[in-house]
Amino acid sequence: MGIYSRYNPPNITNITFSPNSTDSVDPDVTLNVTLFVNDTTSNATNVKFQYRRDGTSTWTNATMESMSGNPNGYYNCSWTPVAPNGIWNYRIWANDSLANEIQL
Repeated sequence: MGIYSRYNPPNITNITFSPNSTDSVDPDVTLNVTLFVNDTTSNATNVKFQYRRDGTSTWTNATMESMSGNPNGYYNCSWTPVAPNGIWNYRIWANDSLANEIQL
């Protein structure tokens, strides 16, 4: 997983997963993802959590919702890995009203 960005993109920090123990991450167990987005030059307009099963090429988007209703603040989404067991990859993408973007 790499980081790329253009100009002054939103800043993504405080990424947490719940449950956060790998022992608790099983098929059909819902995972909650929470993170903080801040943009000092303009407002974040889209924040997406993307996931895929290891070895596949298609990412599934889960739009993250602002928890406060403000563009700068905490965002949250939930997703449920499906059977069979396997490794899941994720990335987080955000952009702002000036089309600056970042992907983690």
